[in-house]
Amino acid sequence: MLDSVSRATVEKMKYADAEWILAVQDTTSVGFGNRKAIKGMGYHCSTEQKGMHMHSSIAVADQGIPLGVLYQETHTSDTRRDESATKDEKCSRPIEEKESYRWIHTMNEMYQRIPENIRY
Repeated sequence: MLDSVSRATVEKMKYADAEWILAVQDTTSVGFGNRKAIKGMGYHCSTEQKGMHMHSSIAVADQGIPLGVLYQETHTSDTRRDESATKDEKCSRPIEEKESYRWIHTMNEMYQRIPENIRY
């Protein structure tokens, strides 16, 4: 479904009456509390709450008009946040192992989906 939504967004970008288009990223946390009946749901924060993180990128024309979703993925964790690592240990991990890598990954996905002739 994401691919068809992404392709439709790129088509809107091609025909948008815009000098430039922003590709905006953001992460949203969706919490489902401590519901035990939800199967397969991971943790989304350091508490016992079940839920997910949804990282999205949307295209927005220079007039502020949203054109659609370019890319989106969800993340959950099997365990609560690991508080055992020190700050130095966390900083020394490769970027690919950090949550912040999703920003780079999303940018790379957008580069693959948006044709070169579209200015963004």
